[in-house]
Amino acid sequence: MRKVILFILIFCWVSMASAGVSTTQKGVEFFYEAPNAGMVSVAGEFNDWNTSAHVMKLGNDGVWRIVVPLSSGAYMYKFVVDDNWYADPDNPKQKDDGFGGMNSLVEVNATGGLVAGKEPVQQQGIRTLLNPKVLFDGRLYSKNLFEKKDYNDKLMLDKPLHDINLGVKIKFNSQVEGYTVLNINNIAEGVDMWKTHLNFKRSYLKLDTPYFLVQAFDKYGFLTFDDPLHLVGNIGCNNYNFGYDVMGVYGWSNLPMLSIPMTAIPIQFQAEAVFADNVGDDDTDINAYRGKVLFDIIPETTSLRFGFGEYHAQLPQTSTSSKEHTSSEFDMQVVYSMNQPGWQGPMQLIFSGEYYHFKDSDNENMDSLKTTFAKGDRIFAGLEVKFPAAMKIFAHYQRNKLEFARDIVKNRITLGGEFSTEKIYAKVAASSWKTDFPDSLVSWNDYYVYMEKTDGNGRWFQKYTNVPYAQYTLMGYETAMYWDILLGYNFELFRQKFHVGYEGKIAQQDIKYEPKLIENIASLQWDISPQWTLYSDLRVPIYNDPFLQVKTDFSQWQDVFWCNFTSLTYHLRKNIDISLYWGVNPIALSNVTDEFMPIGRFEFMNDIANFNNYLENSYTGLGEKIREAEKALTEEQRIGIEAVLRF
Repeated sequence: MRKVILFILIFCWVSMASAGVSTTQKGVEFFYEAPNAGMVSVAGEFNDWNTSAHVMKLGNDGVWRIVVPLSSGAYMYKFVVDDNWYADPDNPKQKDDGFGGMNSLVEVNATGGLVAGKEPVQQQGIRTLLNPKVLFDGRLYSKNLFEKKDYNDKLMLDKPLHDINLGVKIKFNSQVEGYTVLNINNIAEGVDMWKTHLNFKRSYLKLDTPYFLVQAFDKYGFLTFDDPLHLVGNIGCNNYNFGYDVMGVYGWSNLPMLSIPMTAIPIQFQAEAVFADNVGDDDTDINAYRGKVLFDIIPETTSLRFGFGEYHAQLPQTSTSSKEHTSSEFDMQVVYSMNQPGWQGPMQLIFSGEYYHFKDSDNENMDSLKTTFAKGDRIFAGLEVKFPAAMKIFAHYQRNKLEFARDIVKNRITLGGEFSTEKIYAKVAASSWKTDFPDSLVSWNDYYVYMEKTDGNGRWFQKYTNVPYAQYTLMGYETAMYWDILLGYNFELFRQKFHVGYEGKIAQQDIKYEPKLIENIASLQWDISPQWTLYSDLRVPIYNDPFLQVKTDFSQWQDVFWCNFTSLTYHLRKNIDISLYWGVNPIALSNVTDEFMPIGRFEFMNDIANFNNYLENSYTGLGEKIREAEKALTEEQRIGIEAVLRF
């Protein structure tokens, strides 16, 4: 296994070539870094793809260069390295070559300069030498933790984690693409690294044409419907896409724009559908569709969208019984755009609304009359204003209604704004809600699962909760307010780049009451050089919850919790980072998305207190669970060494 890892590292190192184009007084200079290559040339439309017409010269720095006089125009090109063709890895402007690959594109203006424009997405990965339609990509993640144990005051090394993804993408042609990710993870398998296996992780096969798309997928999260309440996807407080724990088929169609007779209003129809089955022991069948009609009432100024959809899930309980969930929705959106000379972009007003209804039922004999055990609906209305430069404001209203022995109704209003420039970033959102909760008629489990965990969507089987940690102290109250604040400032001092930030969350029963929780995270980042970054943050939560019996008192040093994280990161290359840190890393590798997400501290506390399972059964005693988890986070002492390599 060590030899395999070493091979991957060496392979990635030598394959990450530096290249690009620039202009000189004599023409366009092409350059390609490949010190070990025998011959490099550039071929393109300017020389009829002749591999020997423009052979490049190797410099002492390992970079091959050549200057080619070019008249104004756009030219596709590639580098030919020892008879192997490569697109320019440092030029994001690319164009499909018609054979499943990409050509690089250089555009020259009338004065001989390069034309700047919108940069298309560059394909990531390493092309194989034998077939340019096959690409490899992946990630190698290694983590070593030294922690203090209860039985020993010394920092002891835990079992190192090695998580390796190897992705293989095949571009059969410009429309058909397949992708598979294989994984090695010694902790997940519970074995030593040398005993690990290369396991399947996720895959898809996609046919993408101008008017329709068909995609078969297996454990590949990619899908979220664009209705405001998201009939499919946007799952939990981390907004997960649909597809991570299911396999199935997705289809999308897009009819070309037509005009309504007599009105000349362009109209367009789009439809999408997904059919999926759970991966693992749960045999849950899911199917959903969505259709929408788009009207360009005033081209480039006013557009109108009407949408509708349905979601159905069947969960077999025995061979003759099942539980079923059905939800349906219809929605609308109006977008009004204004633009004036001198504006950096258009100003947009976006009005949106949606009505959502669900029903949950038992089917004992599979053919008999179904018995409804829960139903309800949701209403959403929203206004968003995007200003031309740096600001956005929004207002949302949502009403959830659950029909049990007595209705549970929750009304929530959210107001917020976002401001962003090169130096300043600010985002503030405030939510206020009121819940009519009949304690004597509804169990805690029903209330939590149907109202809090799923935000009223009726899917009792939803795996991921919609309740962030900072809202735990607010559950079950008739009224509540929640503030989410994010501030950032970039500046230079003594020619050094710094970033300071603040993240705050405030949970209170009402504006007239003291907050039950104020979570404060202050951070500082120092870009010492292009290769080195020093980062540090401090988290200090302040509790004042008499019901949960958690109250922070600094004078008596009671329920005082805090934690610090400090890291020094060396950017070995653009895609290789090595970090040495102290504390619990707030950024962790998600076992759902397989991406790095700001979930590290919560995962640590959840491992201690098991919040997710506990809250489904009881709210009593939650304060002691919070105290236990916060104390463990405060007292945790660890040194970590992490390395991340992407190719």
